Amino acid sequence: MTRKLLRAVVWIVVIYVLLEAGFRLYRYERLASEVGKNTHYRFSSFKEPIYQVDSSAGYAYLPNSRNRQFLYDETSNLLPHDSHIVTNNMGMFSSVDAQVDKSPDEFRIAILGDSFCATTTSDVVWPTALQDALNADFELKRALGKSKITVLNFGLDGTGLVQWPDVYRTRAAKFNPDLVIVNFISNDIVRKYVYRDTLRFGDSSYGMFACSSLPVDITNPDCRNGFAFVLDPTVENPHQKSVQIKGDIYKALLRRLPWFSPYPELLATIFNGHLGLHPRLEASASRPGIFGLSNLFYDDEQQSIGISLDALKQISALHQPTLIFHHPAVEECFAGKSSPLAQQLMAAAKNLHIVDMLTELPQGASPDVIRAWYNLPYDAHPSNYGAKLYAESADKQVRSLLLANSKAH
Repeated sequence: MTRKLLRAVVWIVVIYVLLEAGFRLYRYERLASEVGKNTHYRFSSFKEPIYQVDSSAGYAYLPNSRNRQFLYDETSNLLPHDSHIVTNNMGMFSSVDAQVDKSPDEFRIAILGDSFCATTTSDVVWPTALQDALNADFELKRALGKSKITVLNFGLDGTGLVQWPDVYRTRAAKFNPDLVIVNFISNDIVRKYVYRDTLRFGDSSYGMFACSSLPVDITNPDCRNGFAFVLDPTVENPHQKSVQIKGDIYKALLRRLPWFSPYPELLATIFNGHLGLHPRLEASASRPGIFGLSNLFYDDEQQSIGISLDALKQISALHQPTLIFHHPAVEECFAGKSSPLAQQLMAAAKNLHIVDMLTELPQGASPDVIRAWYNLPYDAHPSNYGAKLYAESADKQVRSLLLANSKAH
């Protein structure tokens, strides 16, 4: 009886293994044939690479770059919006080179932030516009006893508050800034630490990947498609080239799925979430498993508030004075109030100098005017006009703080 039972169990296992193997072969062929459906997503491209991994602060921009970014819709059609990107010798978004040594007559401001500071989709970034405004303020320079005010832009797009203490320690601190400005948007509160690099796929396909851990490599399950390719549509057929890049990335991600794991994928597909079994061999642009960036965000809002608050306290402890701006997204401008998440963080940060910049921008603006502050309808980052407008509001805050500090001393 025992032998018969054992023999039956063995046959059941053998049959299941064969079924599982056949299902996985079928599943691979099916997913491989769905490349078009599963690569239906928006993306951008750069004329040449711009990102390089940096283990000390996540990533860096290539120095001395004269780049250009283009936007595309889901079907790889070029959208009527592009931008020019200039980085200096230190990889900052600026056309002016920076030196580590500070002259006695120079006042320095270090900016920590995300893509609302290092904006790849606009020609103008507000830290540069702020520098122009401050240097035109002769009264302020006299009060400071300086002849020059330099604004150093250490912004990194796609990063969050958790990352910026390291950006300060490893990059900004050596420039000996006199003032630090932290500029965050609501999404920055829930962003995890991110690493980025430009990876090669196939013979001539390059794409940016974002990861929540090192290494930045296609084999790392914590790495995700960053939807930014190296493609210059002025010299290449953008549709043909983007199809090739999307396909090469898709194939690489497809191979990364756990095809040889002992997980019962066939049962998981049959039960589809029941009994705690969820399919893992999925590859859809709308799902987080292979393409999405959801693993780069915290799931728990309260946890993210605690982590972000700790990051702000770290920066404030590392440098005084520190000025903190909450930069509103277009949805918050339309609503006339900051997101509940941002409001919770600002309420928790009682002893920190946080300015809700939504209240400092022109009040009562119409929806059409607000849209002009951003690159709508193609992109939700600040437009050239919006960057200059925001710099004016930032200038008032900086001027007020520095004049008050100069009088106190």
